[in-house]
Amino acid sequence: MLDNLFQIFDYSATFYNDLLSSMDLEHLKIDQFIRIMEISERFRLFGQRHFGNSCSLIALTLENKSKSFFAHYHMERIDEIHMFLESETFTLCPVSVQFTLFDLPVSLFIH
Repeated sequence: MLDNLFQIFDYSATFYNDLLSSMDLEHLKIDQFIRIMEISERFRLFGQRHFGNSCSLIALTLENKSKSFFAHYHMERIDEIHMFLESETFTLCPVSVQFTLFDLPVSLFIH
């Protein structure tokens, strides 16, 4: 039985990787996504420490899921900013006709 521990863990790692690969993580909240990543990393480190199995397939899946999640996450944030700026109304600031750039006060932190 002890000789087959690597194979048993390899089977469970393959099963876990298939489960992870089939999940659509892009639409989760960031806290939920981070939790899944933490659990997956703990599983991977457990296999590496106790069974000598590096679980490189899980690491690759985690990397791909992270890239996909953050691409989707950032695109959603950009869309939110875009909608906010489109709905925002801007008004002109009243400035005299003789106004120049040199009339602006200089901030002390620049010096």
